Amino acid sequence: MKHYGIARASIKPDMTYVTAADREIERALREKLSRALPGAAVIGEEDGCGAAGVRGAAAKGWAWVIDPIDGTSAFIDGLPTFCVSVALFEDGRPVAGVLRLPATGDIYTARRGGGAFYNGAPIRPGGPLSRHDLPICVPSKVHLRYKIAYQGKTRNMGSTALHFALVARGAAIAAVATAKIWDIAAAALILTEAGGRVASLDGASINWRSMLKDPELPAPPLLAASRSRWKTISALISPLK
Repeated sequence: MKHYGIARASIKPDMTYVTAADREIERALREKLSRALPGAAVIGEEDGCGAAGVRGAAAKGWAWVIDPIDGTSAFIDGLPTFCVSVALFEDGRPVAGVLRLPATGDIYTARRGGGAFYNGAPIRPGGPLSRHDLPICVPSKVHLRYKIAYQGKTRNMGSTALHFALVARGAAIAAVATAKIWDIAAAALILTEAGGRVASLDGASINWRSMLKDPELPAPPLLAASRSRWKTISALISPLK
C-alpha cells in the first residue's frame, strides 16, 4: 500500500504494466508460500515459473499460482479495484484460493468442496435476467473483441479476478474474460464453489493442466456466470472476427 496511487510503472514485453509493488509482493509470497508447503512449484506473473520441468511438476503435484496485483492499471491510478490472488493446485486442479483487496480490506476465499466466502460469509451467484441493473463485467477493450447483445449494463473494474468474484457474490450477472492462469486461478475456484460456472464461450472446460505447463498461453475467451444462466448469457456474447 505504500506504493498505492504513486507507483511508477514500466511496460512489459506483452504491453502490460508492472510496478515495484508487483515484484515486492510476489517475492514476499514466494518466500512465505515456499515455507508453508516445501517442494511445491510456484508460478507467478512477474517472476515466472522456471524451467519446463518445474512447469511439468506443477501439473502433477502441488503448485502455488500467484498474481501479485491483478488490476495493476487500477492500482497505478489509485483506484481500489485491484487485488492479490493466490491459488493452490493439486495434481493439475485448483483446490484453494484467496483474493485480497488491500485498499478495501475485502477478502474472498474458497476451498474445493468447502464453499466460497466473502468477508467470512457464504456467497452464491444471483440476479434474475429480468433485472437489467445487474451488469456483465467486461475487459477494457470489449468493444474491439466481442459483440454483446445483453440489454443491461456492462462494467469494467480493471481486474479479471474481481470480476469473477463479483459474479460469485451476485453483484454482477456474468463476466467475460481472456486471461492467463494467474488472473483466474483463485477466482474461478471461488466462483465454482459459490455455485457458478466458468467455461470458454463454446462451452469447453478450462484445461488447467495445459495452462500450468504453459502459463504464458492465455485461455480462450471465457464466460463466468451462475450454472443455471450460463447458456442463456453465452448466447448473447460472441467474439468479433
